[in-house]
Amino acid sequence: MATIKVDSTEPVTSNRQAKLIVVSFRLMRLIVGVLGLSIGILLPIIAALFSNCSLLQESISHYYYTVTGDVFVGLLCAVAFFLILYPGEGRWEDLWTNIAGICALGVAFFPTGYDQQNNACTKYSFEYAQWVSTIHLLSAGAFFIILGGVAFFQFSKITAPMTVIERKNRQWFYKGCGIVMWLCIAVLIPMTFLESYSYFLSVNKIVFFAEVIALVAFGWCWLKKGTELQSENSDGATPQITN
Repeated sequence: MATIKVDSTEPVTSNRQAKLIVVSFRLMRLIVGVLGLSIGILLPIIAALFSNCSLLQESISHYYYTVTGDVFVGLLCAVAFFLILYPGEGRWEDLWTNIAGICALGVAFFPTGYDQQNNACTKYSFEYAQWVSTIHLLSAGAFFIILGGVAFFQFSKITAPMTVIERKNRQWFYKGCGIVMWLCIAVLIPMTFLESYSYFLSVNKIVFFAEVIALVAFGWCWLKKGTELQSENSDGATPQITN
């Protein structure tokens, strides 16, 4: 795989600025992708290795109350930081990724509510008002809905020269990732008003796996976009950043 090298002694020219844009875009997208993929994988592994918590939690958000609580918050804050820092290709992508970053902070700092006392994996037990959990749920839902939209509408805009088949394959990959994120949220939304449905999804770990699948779609999408940007500009072409 070709790489883009930036010489620190090179004068600041339009070509050098273009290279720096490519490097920063690629790096931020790759970091966001890795963070997205790691959340659903690292938390259960760390909880199993460093505590007696060998069972999967009903939701990824429940790991906030386990030994991995700090890791949970740290990963979400890192995702939020890079989403907000990420400039986006145009004002709309920038705006929506900024909002998604704020939503990630909402998920991190407004914990979900559930019966912690009956969970053997609970390390930290807190009582919060109902509105705290409501903010958490709204933030989580908005996070995936927005990033699903970024994947479906923004990332699917392919400008690099390629065959029709290659273009369609890439477009459907990003649209597919967006659809997967939306479907996962659609499965979980009825939990907010159907108690029996919520119980069924929770005890069967369907909530956890739906969240993991959504995170994998999110992370994979951003990883792909990062490597794609690199290959598109490896011939020295200047990336076009439009407003």
